Amino acid sequence: HSAAIPASYMEDEHLRVTMYRKIAQATAETEIDRLRDELRDRFGPVPEPLDRLLKIARLRIIAAGKEFQSIEVQGEKIMMMRQKDYIMPGGKFPRLKSADATSRLDELIRIARAL
Repeated sequence: HSAAIPASYMEDEHLRVTMYRKIAQATAETEIDRLRDELRDRFGPVPEPLDRLLKIARLRIIAAGKEFQSIEVQGEKIMMMRQKDYIMPGGKFPRLKSADATSRLDELIRIARAL
């Protein structure tokens, strides 16, 4: 499943590149919230691929705040590293329960916030 700004949502290529830059440069969750509001106001309801892109940006911001070096998902297993050690609450890797990409991102965000 893609995480992108569909051309059908935002036709102007220059605007899309500018928005990608704004999303990539966001350093706080409030910035992601503001960008989502701006997109909705200017272009209408946020399509799923763009929603996933914003969730990935949010996860990146949370992970940076928690000093994670990496987050990797293999199947249902979530492998997160901080200070070169895997984060294993209760001695095991957290597991994803959702099947679809958007719900899995929501789960990753919740788990990352809790650690």
